[in-house]
Amino acid sequence: MRKRLTFFFLMGVFSSFNSFSQTLEGVWKGTMYNDSTQITYRYEVAIHWHDGYYSGFSHTRFELNNQQYYGVKKIKVKQDAEGNFLIIDNGLLANNYPEKPAKGVRQTNKLKWSDSAGVFILSGPFSTNPTREYAVLTGYVHLLKTIDYSQSLLIPHLEDLSLSKEISFLKQHSDTTTETNLKSVKHDIAAGKRPTVRNKEKGIDVAVMPLKPADMVYKPAQFVHERENVLQKVVDFYGDSLTISLYDNGEVDGDTVSVLMNGKILLPKVGLSTSAVNYVIDTKQLDTIKLVMYAETLGSIPPNTGLLVIRAGKEIHEIRFSGNYSHNAAIVLRKKSVLTLQSL
Repeated sequence: MRKRLTFFFLMGVFSSFNSFSQTLEGVWKGTMYNDSTQITYRYEVAIHWHDGYYSGFSHTRFELNNQQYYGVKKIKVKQDAEGNFLIIDNGLLANNYPEKPAKGVRQTNKLKWSDSAGVFILSGPFSTNPTREYAVLTGYVHLLKTIDYSQSLLIPHLEDLSLSKEISFLKQHSDTTTETNLKSVKHDIAAGKRPTVRNKEKGIDVAVMPLKPADMVYKPAQFVHERENVLQKVVDFYGDSLTISLYDNGEVDGDTVSVLMNGKILLPKVGLSTSAVNYVIDTKQLDTIKLVMYAETLGSIPPNTGLLVIRAGKEIHEIRFSGNYSHNAAIVLRKKSVLTLQSL
């Protein structure tokens, strides 16, 4: 009888687990709070269903002394008898931590699934296993499911590690515009010509880089008007000033951008890295700000990608942007009035 009850119990857990497969599968973004350090980290997981079980990857990011640090891990996903989803570390894949990561320490998240007005949520406590050198760490994880993969901080790292193909729900696509542009550039260089790419929007060929950098020096954002602006995000903010911070998004590979604000160069030829490039913008006389990220170089891993962090008072907005030799990344900032805030 006990074997029979055990069988039905296991079948019930499997049925419940399987019923969540389409809902649980995807990208989840949010925060992780550490009780010991009292620091809130950016936390993201990608979960997929394959051959009857869940697995995936996680991304943790934090800032220390104006420097961005990250860790990418493999994860296993299980469901316990109470219906909680257990997300368990399964190996560190990449990081730029300021210190050597602790050996043998694994994090387990015990998360409950909920649905709030159509928004899927995973939330609950986490803990680490004790070792001889390290005590147990505890905290809390709160994640929301997102369908906007363009703002994922995890996926670019998976692409750099050639692991994005392991995520079944991601559409396998590449930046065909960039690939075409790179082939065109290589063809021109091989023929001894000044490299150009085709701007399909305007039907013209655009010179994008010097054949010999020592012989040709381009001005910052020299061809900005010959490239298409692609809107990445619209951000509403409140206050008389805001701070923008630029970082590389993913592996640091030599990306360089020029930043324009309302058509004028704000930051010329900035090299992107894990260290922040900061700029304070006075918004007293500005209601709308249009920032344009112009790719000066694509680095060793095209396209040109970066992370823009906007701080306005207590509000923090993180925007992943991407550009190449045919299009610029554009972000629109709209100032909110006191009246608008009071009416909300």
